[in-house]
Amino acid sequence: MSVKLWIRRITPRFLINFYHGGEALFANLVFGFPARRLTVVGVTGTKGKTTTVHLIAAILRAQGIPTGFISTVAFDVGEGEKPNHLKMTSPPAWVIQQWLWGMIKNGVRLAVLEVSSHALTQQRFWGIPFATAVFTNLAPEHIEYHGGFRKYREAKAKLFKKLRGSESRARSSEKTTPTPEPRPPSTIIVNLDDPAFDYFAKFSADRYIGYSLTGKHWSRGDTVSADTTELTNQGSSFTLSTDSQSARVSLKLLGRFNIANALAAASIGVAHDVSLTTIVSALEAFSGVPGRMEMVQVREDQPITVIVDYAHTPESLTAVYETVKLLEPRRIIGVLGGTGDRDRAKRPVMGEIAGRMADIVVVTNEDPYSEDPEKIIDEVLAGVLKGGKRLNEDLLRVSDRGDAIRLAIKQAEAGDVVFITGKGAENVIVEGNRRIPFDDREVAREALKRRFDG
Repeated sequence: MSVKLWIRRITPRFLINFYHGGEALFANLVFGFPARRLTVVGVTGTKGKTTTVHLIAAILRAQGIPTGFISTVAFDVGEGEKPNHLKMTSPPAWVIQQWLWGMIKNGVRLAVLEVSSHALTQQRFWGIPFATAVFTNLAPEHIEYHGGFRKYREAKAKLFKKLRGSESRARSSEKTTPTPEPRPPSTIIVNLDDPAFDYFAKFSADRYIGYSLTGKHWSRGDTVSADTTELTNQGSSFTLSTDSQSARVSLKLLGRFNIANALAAASIGVAHDVSLTTIVSALEAFSGVPGRMEMVQVREDQPITVIVDYAHTPESLTAVYETVKLLEPRRIIGVLGGTGDRDRAKRPVMGEIAGRMADIVVVTNEDPYSEDPEKIIDEVLAGVLKGGKRLNEDLLRVSDRGDAIRLAIKQAEAGDVVFITGKGAENVIVEGNRRIPFDDREVAREALKRRFDG
């Protein structure tokens, strides 16, 4: 265990949060509270945050609103999209404020931020008057860190509490820090299909918008819904409806869960009075997010399909496997591992899901952090065995992640899908205090070239 991690473990949580809060205060003072000159949208939830952030930015930019964003995989401060190599959903407060200041410098008027429960607990967003809070969904995650599901939910709710009073803070700052456009009313956007939606909708806001895939309508506020949905191996299509109009959408993104992400983003469009025509056009032009159901190809006539996805919860893993089955593969060869220092209970659960839904499973290393990677593999492997696989037959254990990906691609035959989950677009593996350069997509690309290009 590294000294840094040891210190973190023995330090009381309140002192850690106090440190991060102090960092946020100092960063705001240094950069002049840049969020006060921006309209800020926060997106939180367990799944779908990253894709939703990128879709929101696409819609607002299509409307002509200069928009920046910060997500797990990338950020854009008005100078073009750049990869986020910090391996954090929400960066440290100093980085957040620096990037928001960069947005101001580059003429950005609206910022879309992916908001994690860790960052909310640690006060990394202190000083940011959020105008809109978006809730995507809630499932058990980071339970060990937060101390229970209820506390995890309460951590997410801190974003919605930040809406209260944000307008008064914004107005008080206008005397010395003029805003480039009138601030919209504070808005809460929730997924009506998630059981926790009413918990997040109870907080104070000027406007409420709910979105649904199942035809639910909300008397409390506006409703954005998807009807007559069709899922294909090329994407999906659905009728996007608001309270006053509807239009057909052809989405390039695979999976029902991406329709939900599109609805969340469309709700932001509704909140900002973007025309339905513009919303539909932006959604249809969107080609995807790195590391989210991303196909890896080295040639057009490649006989096997290789897909990389970030799925790291049981719910998301199930959803993406169901989506892969839409491709009607001959076989699915799944590659997965488990993450150290968090959510140990979900390792065998995710292994069992892969065991049931893939034809061949290769269990490997992922991000062990301070834990023994072999023990993590054992725990995932136990779940795969429970899912019906047999060791050294349709279940393989390969400790080195690169070797696991190469083996999966080597074993694949025409019509097969090699499905690599857990890391997405990340470019390092973290072992102890080491950050080892590694990218699933690059390893897969090299393996494909060796196999098909000699």
